[in-house]
Amino acid sequence: MEPPPTGRARGRARGRGRSQQQQQQPGADRRPGEPATVQAAQPTVGASAVPTGAAPPTRASHHPSAAREPTTADGLVRDMSALQVGSSVGGSTEAQASSGGNGAASVGRGATRGRRDGGPREARQMETTRPEKIVSKVGGIGAPIQLMVNYFNVVDKTSWSIKQYRVDFDPPEDNTRFRKKLLRAHQARLGQHYIFDGTMLFLERMLPEQELELLSVKESDGSKVRILIKFTHEVPPMDHQFINIFNIITNQCMSLIGYTKLRKQDREFFDMKQAQSADRGQLEIWPGYGAAVNQFEHNVLMCVSVSHKVLRMDSVLNQLSSIQRQFPRDARAAAERRLLGCIVMCRHNLRMYKIDEIMWDKTPAAEFDYKGTKIPLAKYYQEKHNITVSMDQPLLLSNPKRREMRQGQTEPFWLVPELCNMTGLSDEMRNNNNLMKELSGFLNMPPQQRAQKLHQFSTRLNSSEDVKSLLSFWGLKFSRELLKEQAAKCLTSVKNVARNFGMMIDEPRKILVSEDRVQGYVQAIEQNFSPEAQLVMCIIPSKDKTKYDAIKQLLCLRRPVPSQVVTARLIQTNKNTLGVATKIALQMNCKLGGVPWEVKIPMSGSMIVGYDTYHESQHKGASAGAWVASMNANASKYYSLATIHKDKEEICSHMQSNMMLSMCRYREINGSFPTNVIVYRDGIGEGSLRYVHQHEIDRIKAAITELNAPTRLCFIIVTKNINTRVFAQGRGGGVDNPPPGTVVDDVITRPERYDFYLISQKTRIGTVTPTMYNVILDETSYMPKHLQMLSYKLAHMYFNLSSTVRVPAPSHYAHRLAFLVGQSLHQQHHLDLANELFFL
Repeated sequence: MEPPPTGRARGRARGRGRSQQQQQQPGADRRPGEPATVQAAQPTVGASAVPTGAAPPTRASHHPSAAREPTTADGLVRDMSALQVGSSVGGSTEAQASSGGNGAASVGRGATRGRRDGGPREARQMETTRPEKIVSKVGGIGAPIQLMVNYFNVVDKTSWSIKQYRVDFDPPEDNTRFRKKLLRAHQARLGQHYIFDGTMLFLERMLPEQELELLSVKESDGSKVRILIKFTHEVPPMDHQFINIFNIITNQCMSLIGYTKLRKQDREFFDMKQAQSADRGQLEIWPGYGAAVNQFEHNVLMCVSVSHKVLRMDSVLNQLSSIQRQFPRDARAAAERRLLGCIVMCRHNLRMYKIDEIMWDKTPAAEFDYKGTKIPLAKYYQEKHNITVSMDQPLLLSNPKRREMRQGQTEPFWLVPELCNMTGLSDEMRNNNNLMKELSGFLNMPPQQRAQKLHQFSTRLNSSEDVKSLLSFWGLKFSRELLKEQAAKCLTSVKNVARNFGMMIDEPRKILVSEDRVQGYVQAIEQNFSPEAQLVMCIIPSKDKTKYDAIKQLLCLRRPVPSQVVTARLIQTNKNTLGVATKIALQMNCKLGGVPWEVKIPMSGSMIVGYDTYHESQHKGASAGAWVASMNANASKYYSLATIHKDKEEICSHMQSNMMLSMCRYREINGSFPTNVIVYRDGIGEGSLRYVHQHEIDRIKAAITELNAPTRLCFIIVTKNINTRVFAQGRGGGVDNPPPGTVVDDVITRPERYDFYLISQKTRIGTVTPTMYNVILDETSYMPKHLQMLSYKLAHMYFNLSSTVRVPAPSHYAHRLAFLVGQSLHQQHHLDLANELFFL
């Protein structure tokens, strides 16, 4: 049960359009992952062939009225890109329902479920970014090594066929949970296993009737609800809807083996029964897993990630009591400063809520409307959850989320502080080194332990009789062993690494700050600043964001000169004095234009760009975007620009101007425009690929056209936050992290994409996470192996670390610049600094 709302939901929709769909004969049974023989539409970006080794798809039978050519192996990716969500096999069409006499189709509730573009169903296609010229993404360089990945094969045992029905309620019911409950009363009629998302019903078999009418009774008021079930079409096996069905079945399996999802939109499930305590019982760690099914290069696979949820044991009531002791005179104001906006979890229903208000004038004795009757809140918890709450505490108010408001829940929730646990680590906890070390033992698993956890999950999943029954009904089976594949190891020897920078530092001018305040540092710099100064170093007692921001704003905006801010505590307390001094000297050298080391990059005439964004801390809804472009052949000199934007359109506009400025600067230095521009774009989610391709790339190409430059463009999406893990065979037959330079470009890649995974770092703690690269446009003549090698070499070119980084250096530089602008500057830096890495 949820915490009660303060009243009944209001403002429910009273009418909806309903799409009328013609009947169609269901196609022959097909297996999951087997392509349907559909008429291939023109892909958005371009079709491509299946990589070598892909099995040709089996031709599926179809409605005789729709004559089509047999699907071939070379056309598999084109077929996948052409399939549309909700489209049917066999040429069946959806009849248009009249809407005001204009002949437009009336889209019913749920027709746009899962779509963000809001466009017609025909426009919804799988985003294809793989160019036609890329027949195989396999780079073919380096020695092959055997790997394991955190994926399991989804194996089908029988023929596959899923029928889709539309479900409408009369009178309309907005709450999805209530709709599911009303339909569940007819489980005997529908069968034990069915999938219902609130609007669409999916069955493994055809119902005897094309249209079925059922009658249910609401428990709340005894009113009758008419349920209309109408057959729409058979879901094609390669339809994107199929993947959604796979994931729904997977979620059901997770629930059957005792895992709980804390938030509906999350992928992770947790086992509270296996919880372990930390910080002397102040924290609880719930082990869990995230499971997601998708279509990959040759098969449908399930990616399983090991996850943990760290929960605090202190309640909001504990926090209120602590605040009362600390601030006896101003307890209410202090409590609101600390608690408003915090996310809390109610243990009795395992739901998260945001504290929007503390209602000091209400206690658990306050009454609310529950099923038409006024009852005290304390009585509600006693009767519904057998929980006795104290009356000596205020109530918390949490406004409903947008999703809940769309479902008809417009009234806020009342929460009892005693029943709400705090979430997230406090600053005191984060500064506790012993606690963070203890948590690291849970969160940063080495490869061997992570692989064991994945095997334990597989054993638990495949040993459950309930799971076996469910999967058997749907004709599915998950493999027990982790997926194995071969990858390439291309270890590159990094040459010309300058250990001694050769940088001569004259005796600096030392200035003593009169007072340890922001104004003291600003005045000291202003009064002693000289245009001849090459660098300003400020030593402050300890970390202080206010002082740091003020110093950086002065020296990056009004008095443009490279600057270095160092904490005295770091110098005084660190035992590794030589290491700290080397780090500072390295940063100073880079900020003054020095090049500590170089890696040979045989791509003359290429400009390499990194772009990333960071949320603006001062202006709500705004973000800082950073553009860092290489200016020489070995990508060791850069030109940096930053902007503040509020929407995607501003990003595109800034990208066009940044591209023009960078290319002009490149021509000033090198005498001509770059032949190729390679853009590494970070900070992009899965749902934004189409927008990036249609808008950001178009603006960049418009800049090239405006300059009349003979420049070819390559645009690569860089993604770090992924669930994929890769394991290599270690010593003694164990499991270890793969070596740096490992490339995975087959099996777990996507067939409609030009993508690969790269491991560029060596880690000694935990399991290494690969970085995913998705080439969404390539006008250059580079082969896959060239882009793979380039990405790996650039991981060595981040001068702030002597080791490699997870992403190419230009992308990492862009992140650092965006962070500085978003956190401290809040505006574009002075262009006098654009030619130096002043932001390191």
